[in-house]
Amino acid sequence: MGIDPELLKLMQAWRRTPPPVERFHAGNREAPGYDLECGLDHLASSVSALAADYRDGKPYDYGERAVARVADLDALEPMVAGSGDAAEQRRYREWLAVTRLLLVRIGG
Repeated sequence: MGIDPELLKLMQAWRRTPPPVERFHAGNREAPGYDLECGLDHLASSVSALAADYRDGKPYDYGERAVARVADLDALEPMVAGSGDAAEQRRYREWLAVTRLLLVRIGG
């Protein structure tokens, strides 16, 4: 099974866009976005593994796996509102949006 070139471009762009998790990686537990960033870090790891498996053609139910990751993403989105200033919230929303797009395309 060959990968659609547009999906491959999306996967590559997603890999080049690091998740906004600086506070989490720094261990700054008092930061307003810490809990969200913890969730984003976990989601990024899961999506990275899913995308790699898809790219490598491993025989999994990608629809089911993508739906599970979208559910994780949906649970994180409400946390954005209380996580930092407007610029930080925009970074979170942009990363979540491109991640959702990737998951929808993989699960499609």
